Amino acid sequence: MNVVDIMVEKNSNLNKKKLLLLFFFLELGNDLFSINVRIEADPYWIVKPKDVHVTEGETVDFICDAESKPPPNNVQWFLNGVPLQDPSVRRNPRRRVVKNRMIIQNVTKLDTAVYQCNVTNIHGYVFANFFVNVICK
Repeated sequence: MNVVDIMVEKNSNLNKKKLLLLFFFLELGNDLFSINVRIEADPYWIVKPKDVHVTEGETVDFICDAESKPPPNNVQWFLNGVPLQDPSVRRNPRRRVVKNRMIIQNVTKLDTAVYQCNVTNIHGYVFANFFVNVICK
C-alpha cells in the first residue's frame, strides 16, 4: 500500500487558490482508486494596516484584508486592545467600520492610539497592531 504525505507551507502559492483539489491515483491490481483532497488554510495577509502619521483634519483609511480557506468568518477591530463595540470605547461619529475597512475622518489629537484588527476562520487568525499619530497643526 502506498502512503502519500502532503505538506503545504503556510505562505506557499497553494494558499493563494480559492479552492484546490488534488487528485491521487493508486493502482492496485486492476482496480483504480481516486482520492479528492481539499486543502484548507488559516488566514494570511493580503493587505495589512500600517502605522500612519497625519495632521489634524486629515482622513485615514485602513484596510485589514486577509484570505483563507474557508474564507474569513470574522474581522474584528480594536482600540488600544479593546473591541470597538465595547461600551468602554468612546463612540466616535467620525470613525466608520465596514467589514475589513476602517475610516476616520477629520482626525483630531484624540484619535491618536494603537488600533488593531483580527481576521479569523476555523483554522486560526492573523492580528495586526498599527499606530495612528495625529500631529497638531
